[in-house]
Amino acid sequence: MLLASLLIPLFLAGGSAARADFSAEVTRSGTGRDSTVRLAINDTEILALRYSTDNRAVLVKIASFISRAAHGSPESAVPAESIAVADGMLVLSFDGSREYRIPLAEIVFPKARKNDLARKVAARFDLALNRPGLGVSPPALTVPVGESRSAQLAGVFGSTIEVLNPHPDAVRVTVSGDTVTLEGLAEGSGAVVLRRGMSEIALRFTVQLLAAYFPERVTVELAGPMPSREELKEVVQAQLLGGSAVAPEATVDFLGLERTRGSTRNLKARVVAQAPNRIKVGREIPVEVVSGPDYAEPSDVVLFSNEPERVHGPGMLYQSNLLAGERARLVYHHQNRSGRTLNFRVLLVNLSDSPQKLMWRSGCAGPNISTYLVGSVAAERYLRKLESGQGVYLTLTRHAVVCLSERKLPANQSVSGLMDLHLLSGSEVGVMVLAEEASAGGYALSSQNPMLYGGTPPRYEPAELTQHHIYDLDGNWLFIRVGKGEMRDRSGKALIGDYGMLVEHVVTLMNSEARSRRVTLTFDATAGDAQGAFLINGRMVKTPIVRPRNPYTLHVFRLGPYEKREVRITTIPAGGSHFPASLVFSSEE
Repeated sequence: MLLASLLIPLFLAGGSAARADFSAEVTRSGTGRDSTVRLAINDTEILALRYSTDNRAVLVKIASFISRAAHGSPESAVPAESIAVADGMLVLSFDGSREYRIPLAEIVFPKARKNDLARKVAARFDLALNRPGLGVSPPALTVPVGESRSAQLAGVFGSTIEVLNPHPDAVRVTVSGDTVTLEGLAEGSGAVVLRRGMSEIALRFTVQLLAAYFPERVTVELAGPMPSREELKEVVQAQLLGGSAVAPEATVDFLGLERTRGSTRNLKARVVAQAPNRIKVGREIPVEVVSGPDYAEPSDVVLFSNEPERVHGPGMLYQSNLLAGERARLVYHHQNRSGRTLNFRVLLVNLSDSPQKLMWRSGCAGPNISTYLVGSVAAERYLRKLESGQGVYLTLTRHAVVCLSERKLPANQSVSGLMDLHLLSGSEVGVMVLAEEASAGGYALSSQNPMLYGGTPPRYEPAELTQHHIYDLDGNWLFIRVGKGEMRDRSGKALIGDYGMLVEHVVTLMNSEARSRRVTLTFDATAGDAQGAFLINGRMVKTPIVRPRNPYTLHVFRLGPYEKREVRITTIPAGGSHFPASLVFSSEE
């Protein structure tokens, strides 16, 4: 009756297939009188006995039988009839033919009263035999080079996991608890094997480069006053790209620029990059905006992108290098005559293995159907920034490619721009102006691209010129020519129109009479239709399109008796207009 009352039936079943991950182990621990022999199934301790040859033998037989049964059964069932306590023995009966008797005095684990021992051992068997096998989720990882990705292990239960990595050059593998982490070292694919006893599973991987490696954070360093919101967005984009490594043929989309904590100087940029055979990457990047003193250093050379002015298809419109310490002004003016929309871009490429720093100031306009208007607006925007000392310090990481301007240019419309590019470091930076198919995307263009522009890239000097004049109101009118060809290239050839040259005319007005008099300053478009922008004593004056023999009044000065006054007129011949033209000082009183 005692035996029958303590019978506990076993129905120990696993999954729907033979348990290839099953493990049953007998191990010895401790020394001397404290030595024990232990039976563990699927890393779950079932029984621990005082160590003896007989005790070890019985546990080995139990382990061997259960292991064979688990591996051989398509239902993964372990046939068992009962576990019972009788006559001071723990009795384990299997399949009606195998029975194992263990003296209770030999049992070290589990600790239980005699009438509860059978139940506890049965629970240990049930826990062990119904555990899921070793698993991993997800079963495959895509890992960026230089980054790590993790998967979760199932069926670990505190076990030591053995790692077999046949691809050590591609991935580094670490296991901590139930997490396996792969670190991408180089491009490649394969699988690593994770083993727990006789159970093992493969974790597949593919290691690829990211479409872009963006900086963790961006600092935008301004000179002078804060730009407009739209201009600040362009500045942030440029500096973000300057600190990034972007794959060839990648497309980089800026999804937004938001303030954080309500501050205009703490921002968050959202950006996504994708490229063929690369991992798509999206980031939210903190941006800090800092301001420094006004920037007033002059430019020395003009990089002139206007040949051809009328663009009939995709191609490199201009390419040249900024040399160490060179202070250049890029001038471009182009009209799309291809009959379809083109993508117009201005790129900088750091040609060095070291970071480069430069100052960037720009006035860009377009697209617009009026080639006169875009040139005039670009000149106006540039002059306003110049007058206020506004600019941006850009830092370019090694081999970085930065897009300074990008415009979708419909057929028959024009773009125009003026950019100060002052290289403050000791290597070289490539400057490129491109027209591309509108469907083409991406900011990363190889610095090894062949130059499609024919001939030597036009570079002209001087980039800035100051001239002094005297106008005595009792004398003849003062005619000042603007754009008469004072810039010359390395061969001595003049650029008629002086497009992109900053000219300051300092005019001394002299009234030698004892009465107030009026002086009129007009703009005379002598070479053809023209439109311009002028700073007159720091005040911006813009003209409409001015026709020949129909001068436009820029300003009227009133001089008191015997007054002598200095007037400063700063201008830059605008792309798309006809120069030379004339500034005329006249007095009719």
